[in-house]
Amino acid sequence: TDPFPLGFVLWIIPTATLLFAVNFLDRYTWLRDASFLYPILTITGILMITTGGIFSAFERHLGRMMGYAVIMESGYSILALGVGGKTGIDVFLFLFIPRLLSLVLWAYSLSLFSGESKSIRLLDIRVWEEYSRTYPPV
Repeated sequence: TDPFPLGFVLWIIPTATLLFAVNFLDRYTWLRDASFLYPILTITGILMITTGGIFSAFERHLGRMMGYAVIMESGYSILALGVGGKTGIDVFLFLFIPRLLSLVLWAYSLSLFSGESKSIRLLDIRVWEEYSRTYPPV
């Protein structure tokens, strides 16, 4: 698909879901005060960051790699919520703008790559070869 709508969808759905989760936690005091909640959020966030990073390291399609980056960013947000209290909520909210900017930059880069090459697989992108022909090493 086109990278810009995909980037928007990959930003809005996890963000809306995480905001719903924060509202859900804020609504039920017994859940917010439960001793098991924050360690579970921390472990879940660490697992999402780890698995997204490992899968991304072995992926050769840049569109799928963007999906793994979204998984990692969601893991960072869940890890921020796992800190607990006002600090966790503040960090969670401060992650919105960098998350949006990173996805916009990634979607823009993918749209440029898809326009210049036949696909967005790493093997099909010849950007470095074009750059090295235009600007030979000194």
